[in-house]
Amino acid sequence: MHSIEYLDTHGKVRLTDSGPRIDLAEENDQQAMRAGLLLAAQKYGGEVYVTGSLAFRELVANEAVKMGIRLRNPELSQVSFDKQKIQPLEL
Repeated sequence: MHSIEYLDTHGKVRLTDSGPRIDLAEENDQQAMRAGLLLAAQKYGGEVYVTGSLAFRELVANEAVKMGIRLRNPELSQVSFDKQKIQPLEL
């Protein structure tokens, strides 16, 4: 199976797309996380399933909600619901 590595301008791997999954090189890389979420949402019909530690999944869930990306993780539905509930209304 082939994979695609996404590099930054210095040649450092930030994301790897192995087909069924997209992996971040570093969990705390917010820019790569956002790019990975966009890529996953595009590949999987706007819905993503997040793996990793609970802290990482919650971090990704918060970012996904801000970006309007739906999560398939049942354990993250409350994070998603809570964030949507407190979004300020823009007039």
